[in-house]
Amino acid sequence: EFNMPMRNYCNDESLPIFEQDKKERYTPMEAMEILTDKNIDNVPKCTKVPLRVRANRTFLMDTTKYKQWEDIKSDMMALIHMFSEQSTWTLNIEEYPPSQSGAVLNNVCLLQYHISTGEDTVEFEVKSHGSSKEKKPFYPCEKSVLNTIKERVAKQPASTVYEDVKKEAGGPSKPRNIGQLPRSRQQTFLKSKRTQVPPVFTGPTALHHSKTKATFKKIVDEVTSASPDLANKAESFITDGDLPLHESLEECLKHAKGLRCFIHFKRNCIDKLSELGRKEKKQQEFFLQTVFGKQDKEEGILDAWGKRDLRARLDSVKDDLDKEREVLKKGDNYESQFWVYLNKNSVMFWKEYDCKSSRESRTST
Repeated sequence: EFNMPMRNYCNDESLPIFEQDKKERYTPMEAMEILTDKNIDNVPKCTKVPLRVRANRTFLMDTTKYKQWEDIKSDMMALIHMFSEQSTWTLNIEEYPPSQSGAVLNNVCLLQYHISTGEDTVEFEVKSHGSSKEKKPFYPCEKSVLNTIKERVAKQPASTVYEDVKKEAGGPSKPRNIGQLPRSRQQTFLKSKRTQVPPVFTGPTALHHSKTKATFKKIVDEVTSASPDLANKAESFITDGDLPLHESLEECLKHAKGLRCFIHFKRNCIDKLSELGRKEKKQQEFFLQTVFGKQDKEEGILDAWGKRDLRARLDSVKDDLDKEREVLKKGDNYESQFWVYLNKNSVMFWKEYDCKSSRESRTST
C-alpha cells in the first residue's frame, strides 16, 4: 500500500510527487512492485510532464494523457551525461497478464529524477545542440510531434506542415513545453518523398586550403585510389561550377557526365544581376523565372528538350530581356547584359545540367 503523503511539484495539482528526496535509485524489482501494485489506480498521477526538475523527485505518469508515452522524455532537461543514465530492464510477469489492448501495464510510468552525486538539488545550464553555432539551450521535440511531421510531410509541403503543427500547439507563446513546437522548418525535411530517405546525410569529406587544379587533382586521385572501380564505373559527378574541380573530376572519371548544381548557378545569376544593378528581389524575379521557370506553372530556359530547343528558348527571351533598356534609359541598340551572360553560358547549360535536354540526350543514346 502507498501511505506516503502527496505534494505537488511547483504547486501544480496535475503534477503530484510520488516520492520526494529519495537519494537511492529504484531497483528493477522495486520499480516492478510499484507499477504492478493492485492499488496503483488510487494513487494520484501526473497528467502532464514535469519540467526542469533539479532535485530528487519521483513521479507516477498517466501515459493515457500523452499522444505517445515517449513524450514524457521531453522535459526541457536535455541529455546531460554527467547526470543522466539510461538502462533497459525486461521483466516477464506471469501472474499479472497485460491488458488485451496491448497497452503499457496499468498505463503508468515511474519517472525518477535522481542525483547520483548525493546533493539534494543541482543547478546546470542545458547545453546547445552539438552542431549549433549559437549558445541557446537545445530542447528536443516531443516524439509525437516528430511522428506527426514525418506522417504529414509525405503528403503536404514542408512549409504547410511546419505552420500547421505550430498552430495546433497554440503558437510560439502558448505551449507550456517548448518541445511541443517544431524546432525549425528543416526538421520537416526528415525524408525525401521520392527516395524515402533523409535528404541530407554526412558522407566522405575532403578539406582543401586552395582552389588550384593540383589540389583538386590530388583529392580526386585519393578518392579513386580508395575505390578502384570508381574511375571506370562512375556515371556522373556534380560540382558548383569551379573549373579546376570540374576538370580534375573529368580527367579521373573518364566515363562520367559532369553536371552543375542548380542552386549554385541560381546564386551565380543573382550575383550577376546584382552586379548589373538589379539588387532588389522584385527586380530579379523576372530574370530568374526566365531561366528557371515557375514551379508547376511556366517552364524556363533550363527546361529545354534538346539543343535546338535550348537555342530557341534563349533567342525567344532576348527581346523581353532587352526591354530593360527602357528602365536603364539606353538606346535602341542596347543588348541585355544578362542575356549576354546567359548566351555565353549556353554551352554549359547543355553539357553540365541534368535538365530535360540532358536527359533526352542520354535516353536517345
